[in-house]
Amino acid sequence: MGIFDFAHSYAAKVASLFAMFLMAIALFDLLPELHRHIMRILRPLGFRGREALPSDNS
Repeated sequence: MGIFDFAHSYAAKVASLFAMFLMAIALFDLLPELHRHIMRILRPLGFRGREALPSDNS
């Protein structure tokens, strides 16, 4: 394996890691909006999600 192949391999790994990092940031940014849309679709089907439990602060 020549130096070109070695350097190209590591450059590809770094670029791939950076791309995965950007995709993770984009996904975590979109998750709350996607969750709201899914809950809005499921609401007419009778799914209400988590109900607030009454607190036991007596």
